[in-house]
Amino acid sequence: MTSKTIHNKKQNNHKNRLGKIAAEVAGAAVVAGVAVAATMVLKDEKNRKKINKALTNAKNEVTDYVDMLKTESKEEDYMAKKTTEKIIKGGEKNGIN
Repeated sequence: MTSKTIHNKKQNNHKNRLGKIAAEVAGAAVVAGVAVAATMVLKDEKNRKKINKALTNAKNEVTDYVDMLKTESKEEDYMAKKTTEKIIKGGEKNGIN
C-alpha cells in the first residue's frame, strides 16, 4: 500500500467514528427531549388518563390481532394437513408409495 492509501483509510475511519459519535449524541438528545416532554404531559391527571386509555386500547387491538393470526395459522395448518392426507391416500390408491 502506498502512504496515500493508508492516509485515506485513516481519514475514512476517523470520519466513520465521528459520524457514529454524532449519531449517538443526537439520539441521546432526542431521548432526553422525549423524557422531558413525557414528564410535562404526565404531570396532568387528565392527560395520564387519556394516555392510559389510549395505551390500553392499543394493547387490546394488538392482542386481538395476534389472536386472529393464531386462529388463521391453525386453520391453514389444518387445511395443509388434510390436503397432504388426500394426496397420500390418492397415491396409495394408484400404487404409488
